Amino acid sequence: MSNYGYTVTNSVDLIDEYCEHPARYKDWQLREAINDARTHYEHGTKSKDWYEQVVRVLSKYV
Repeated sequence: MSNYGYTVTNSVDLIDEYCEHPARYKDWQLREAINDARTHYEHGTKSKDWYEQVVRVLSKYV
């Protein structure tokens, strides 16, 4: 997905979905979401607080 000017597998909306229902997804999907969240944050699409929240929530499931 390169709609942001950089390439990620997971959109912000999908990462938010993973955070809302992490038990529905496989651990590899959540690890990939954490990595993509970092990319979104590093490119200024999302805030540091959002990224840290994603890591906090999804890390419990990987």
